Amino acid sequence: MKLLRLVILLIIACYVSGNSFGQEHRDDDSDSDQVGITHQLNYKNSFKKHYVSILWGNTLVPAAKTADGENSVSLFPSWGINYEYFFSKHFGIGLLNEFEMQSYAVEHNEHAEIDREYPVISSIVLIYEPIGHLALFAGPGIEFEKTENFSIIKAGAAYTFPLPKYFGISLELSYERKNKTYDAWTFGILISKGFGKTIGH
Repeated sequence: MKLLRLVILLIIACYVSGNSFGQEHRDDDSDSDQVGITHQLNYKNSFKKHYVSILWGNTLVPAAKTADGENSVSLFPSWGINYEYFFSKHFGIGLLNEFEMQSYAVEHNEHAEIDREYPVISSIVLIYEPIGHLALFAGPGIEFEKTENFSIIKAGAAYTFPLPKYFGISLELSYERKNKTYDAWTFGILISKGFGKTIGH
């Protein structure tokens, strides 16, 4: 809890300082706005084609079981690293990679359980930004695990707080349907950096 409070305070401080910096330098700093999971228009109405972001989050698996075999909603930490490429100010494609830092079991049917040990999830998603600061994404992927790989469908949304020099902090919520067997939810914070060619209108 102390770490979470520290991260929240850091986000607030960065957002306030970033806004202040942008207001003071709006006329002479074309890099004063940026993105998180998705690009954001800067003060010169431009954005970068490429973004890399790091995820710090938590994953919720409602169907997970405890070591004693009892049903238990499991919440555990997860980390991720993402790459996004944007074709325009509204559309892009992303490679999302997530590392679940937990082993657990889920009920497959009345007579069997599926063990998942520190799975790694990679998905390719289409990104759509209907309005500034908000991104929606969805696409297929694979969950890699030493006993059995699963196909997944991933969908989610992210809201970005832009910072100077094409950095950004985003709040993200995503949903995964794994092998048509069970569900998982991930919510977290992303820190991103844009680079490469700048695109205008």
